[in-house]
Amino acid sequence: MSLSTQLRLVAAILFAGSCFVAAAQDFTAGALSYEILSEEDQTVAIVEGDDYYEDLTTADFPAQVTNDGVTYTVVAIGEYALSGATFAEDIVLPSTITSIGEYGLSECEGERVTLPANLEDYDPTSFQTCMISGFVIDEANSVLATVDGVLMTKDKKTIVCYPAMREGATYVVPEHVSVIGESAFRGGDEYLEEVLFHQGMTIENFAFKDNGNILRVDLPGDIVLSQGSFTGCEAVTELVLGEGIKEVPVNCFFDLCSLTSLTLPSTLEKIQSKGFGFCEELAEVKFPAKLSYIGASAFGDCGKLTAVDFANVAELGEYAFARTGLTAIELPRVTTVGDFAFAQCNSLTSADLSGATDLGASVFFRCPALSDLKLGSKTESIGGTFLYECTAIESLSIPASVTSIGNGMLVGTSALTSVAVDEGNQTYKSVDNIIYTADMKSVVSAPCGFADWAVELPEGVTTVEAMAFRKCAGLVSVVLP
Repeated sequence: MSLSTQLRLVAAILFAGSCFVAAAQDFTAGALSYEILSEEDQTVAIVEGDDYYEDLTTADFPAQVTNDGVTYTVVAIGEYALSGATFAEDIVLPSTITSIGEYGLSECEGERVTLPANLEDYDPTSFQTCMISGFVIDEANSVLATVDGVLMTKDKKTIVCYPAMREGATYVVPEHVSVIGESAFRGGDEYLEEVLFHQGMTIENFAFKDNGNILRVDLPGDIVLSQGSFTGCEAVTELVLGEGIKEVPVNCFFDLCSLTSLTLPSTLEKIQSKGFGFCEELAEVKFPAKLSYIGASAFGDCGKLTAVDFANVAELGEYAFARTGLTAIELPRVTTVGDFAFAQCNSLTSADLSGATDLGASVFFRCPALSDLKLGSKTESIGGTFLYECTAIESLSIPASVTSIGNGMLVGTSALTSVAVDEGNQTYKSVDNIIYTADMKSVVSAPCGFADWAVELPEGVTTVEAMAFRKCAGLVSVVLP
């Protein structure tokens, strides 16, 4: 049994009931394996073999097969049945085929495949990454059509599959096409470098996912994008979003690892989670004035991104800029900063959060160069482990407006020796650089920069909150009241 088949069987066991289960083989006839669908109707489906099918010809696809004296009609290509198969010639599927299951012809390799008139049922993944030069289809088919070898719905408004081995560096989407279907351009392409879109189109989920040859993407302003539309397009170096686009959906441009040029429109208002995550070569981006929301991990792991003007951005999701190359940040209008928003930004030296109201947990988790931090008069809450292992910061001022501080705010701040809570704060106070609740009953958090530090807690303290003295390596003794 092939490794791929073994993995599919393991997946079926682990996720039984929520994903596909590899079809059973009832018998083998000629080059292919079959599963009996109905003994009464005497119908079968082509299913996976013990290994990938190789060098198949049209002769290997009969309309009928015989087993134990019973003749069956071949009516379907099952899930993954011909995934990864190689064709020795142009393949003409039998006229009896009415359905092709998920990934049924995905990643098959050859020249052309002719689909029958009776084919009615298919999945968006049925033809995913077909490494062929083109499709041919019987004109009598009621659901599908082809235009220059490209597979489309019968009305020619939706592209179902663009053959990955179709020649031509540029594909101009015909005016009659309004939708690029799910997974239509997914996977590797030998020739295609650019797709020219027209106005009013919709690009569905994962339409170009993992397409490894496209170099440039220029999108009209009224185009509708979807989840993961271009995720994993590793060769794209230039991306232009046209005027009119208001939102970048989840994962839309995730892992464009060669992207160096990004143009955002003035109309853009939201970038959803992982919108541009793992764009590792992206060094700069200019945010438009209307952009107010940047979601979770939207620019996470953009390691070469060194400077951003946050303009009018009001909310940052968790991990929004984690593991980027930012050196300084200023958030004049950001009110909410999500957990780990700037975690592990190794080059970050200064941060001005003067506009922020709510600061999440571990916002600056392991930012070893951060030495200058400014909190504003609007700050109300600071999450736990806010400065976890920020080893360069030496002093910190907490404004009067703060009403909530999470556990372990100062864990691992090994250079921090000066902590001052504004005297006007009604919830917290600092004494000898330790943060207490205003009633002096609880120790909230302590800096970790002192050597040979002996602490004597004042009378009235009844609680030392979790992680209050964690990673205070210089702490030698604590005297309790």
